[in-house]
Amino acid sequence: VDSFSLVWNQTQPNNYFGFTNIVFDELQIDFVSDFNVDTLAINDVTADCTVRNGTNVNPREYSCTTLPVIGTNWQAVIATNANTVGTLVAIAPGGPHPGIPFLGGEILFQLSPAPIILAVAPSFSFPIPPQRSGIGVVITTQGIRVDQVGPTVRVVLLNALDLRLGL
Repeated sequence: VDSFSLVWNQTQPNNYFGFTNIVFDELQIDFVSDFNVDTLAINDVTADCTVRNGTNVNPREYSCTTLPVIGTNWQAVIATNANTVGTLVAIAPGGPHPGIPFLGGEILFQLSPAPIILAVAPSFSFPIPPQRSGIGVVITTQGIRVDQVGPTVRVVLLNALDLRLGL
């Protein structure tokens, strides 16, 4: 990226030495003598997939197989069994919720605005647009499985995945 080295003290006016609007993967500060850091702001742009499961009543059977990196296809999987007849993913623009009891499990997202429910294969892929403005955006999702035993159909709410788009 860039580096600078100079001698300064805390009594000089406008002691701002910073980088803005750049991406880097390492920051080194060398404290050769007495030095105070007043403010250090870092915007982490690393993609992340965080599992969230409320009070742990939902099966943990929904997982990322790749990280949600902008400009790539994010991939995930829902575990199935012999009785599974369908798999769905809820994408919630309202963000996460600690857990709303429903159908013997918990809904782990805000119900407003209404979530988008998509039928997916057990292993699926979503394209993430390459726009840098998406870096750091968090998307809340939850897996849902539909199982059928004889005439009984059961909706099984799975864990949530909170996706932070990044590089």
